[in-house]
Amino acid sequence: MSTSRVPSYAPPPPYSGHQPDTLPYNSTGEARSDDSPPQPPDVAQSHPIVLAPLRITNLTTPLSETRPSLTRMDADASWQIVHRSNRNRPRSPSQHPPPETQFYSVSPPSPSTSASWSLPSPDPAVTATTATPPPPSSSSHSPIPFLSPLSPSPKGQISRSRSKFHPLSLIKFPRATRYPTTQITEHATRKSADQTRLEAEIARQRAVELEAVRRATEEISVRDAGETDRRAAAQAEARTKVKSLMQSLLSRELPSDEERISVFSGCSQACETVGLDLAMVLQEPMIEDQPPIYWAILNRPMASTDGEMAIDSLVLALLGVCRPVGSATLAAVRLACMMASDNALLQRLFRCEPALSPLSASDAMLLGPTNNGGDTVEVEETRDGTGMFVARIRILRFRLRMRVSKSVTVEFIASERIWTLRFSMVSEALTDGRVENKWLLSLELGEYSQAAIVDADLFITGSSHSDGDRDSDPTLAVPLGCTRSELGPGRRNAISVRLDDGPMGPHLINESSTLVDSKGTFHAQFNARLTQSALPLVVEDTSGTLSRLREPVTPNPETPPPPTIGIKEKKKKRRDSKKEVQTTLRRGGR
Repeated sequence: MSTSRVPSYAPPPPYSGHQPDTLPYNSTGEARSDDSPPQPPDVAQSHPIVLAPLRITNLTTPLSETRPSLTRMDADASWQIVHRSNRNRPRSPSQHPPPETQFYSVSPPSPSTSASWSLPSPDPAVTATTATPPPPSSSSHSPIPFLSPLSPSPKGQISRSRSKFHPLSLIKFPRATRYPTTQITEHATRKSADQTRLEAEIARQRAVELEAVRRATEEISVRDAGETDRRAAAQAEARTKVKSLMQSLLSRELPSDEERISVFSGCSQACETVGLDLAMVLQEPMIEDQPPIYWAILNRPMASTDGEMAIDSLVLALLGVCRPVGSATLAAVRLACMMASDNALLQRLFRCEPALSPLSASDAMLLGPTNNGGDTVEVEETRDGTGMFVARIRILRFRLRMRVSKSVTVEFIASERIWTLRFSMVSEALTDGRVENKWLLSLELGEYSQAAIVDADLFITGSSHSDGDRDSDPTLAVPLGCTRSELGPGRRNAISVRLDDGPMGPHLINESSTLVDSKGTFHAQFNARLTQSALPLVVEDTSGTLSRLREPVTPNPETPPPPTIGIKEKKKKRRDSKKEVQTTLRRGGR
């Protein structure tokens, strides 16, 4: 808190010579009586005395309770003024006040009184009028009689340090004890013990809660496990019932519609009771690791008086119940058709189940409005042991599908194998920056098919055989394979030929009736002959037959074949004949 440089009370005005009657002394310093006339001030005095502000202490009035402050600079200035006015002026005895009159004296600043002067308390006999300073003498410039000369600072200079007021210094904070007392120690011990007991109680409650949660979880797990076991047992019983019903249905040669509907209804009720989906259950390998539709295809009768739809009724019904058909079921259907070598059923299933067909999504969209049965392949097998078969192929909207889809695929079954003919357009970038378009024809074997050495040709007729003579010569022929070409299952082992690099090229690039008929249908005939069959595809070898076939065969060392017997006999006969001829020649010569 900074102190103000302005005194807390107004300084008294300088003496101007007025009101001479109030002064208790005359110009010479002697006390005057009331009847003496007032004397005018000395007009020759040209230096009025300016009284410095004084700080009066030890007053009996209530104002003495509030001690006004005087800054050091104000005190220094007052002391310098008084000291300069009294310097070089001798003090005369007449200038001192009389003994009975007491005046206030000003003490010079000292280090102990840094910023204020202290005055002695006045005598009670002195009235308020004695505080008025006397008029200066007119005869000479004498010092002020009621002010004592101020002595300079003991150190020769006035200290310039200032006192600052700090409000917080009035508050006395208690000083901390250096060492804890017994009470503090006991309080800390009790507090620590209480905290320990609280933490232990919290830990105990937490352990109890965790134990309760664990027990509840175990109870729920046991209950769920029991419920799961009961549900699994019920579902297993339902699957067993479905399996028995399907086995009874498949064991019949040609079940009627009523029998088929009754069996399917019983299977549906058994599955709904335990929350099973009948479509998913019928696609499970429940009978000898195969779904029921696999055995339905294999047990399909070869002929019926009611027609082909009656023959395929059970297979089509199972396929309809199994929708959506999974990939495993589709693979089982293809495998069963290949095992039965039933191309007619496979072509019919292609039209009933689009997911089973080799048609792409774009081909299905193009064939939707004009789908007259889709692509068809009719197979005729000789069955005379030569391994020859003929497949007549019809592809709808061939050119348009090649331009849009860039690929057309047909599949058929012959000689217990799934064959695939794929027409495709491939763009290849050349080294000079040009792009070359190629028409390719590839022959492939489907999955699970046995490898074979095939000699085949594709003859493009341009029109169906029903429209003309079957014995008419084909227009274009494309050779596929030879006696040394081995074909394995999978697209990687396919036999590919280029079509636009030969005489068929202009007909592929340009519009030609030689390639397609007036409706845009492609007609071709695929002739194939299996010259030598490779080893059959063995899925699981349990008897060790395959290992015996792979063992090297060595001849019996006890009875080795005589490879040179025939040669020796021939040489002997030749020698005898030569000898006879020579003998005859000698005799004739003699």
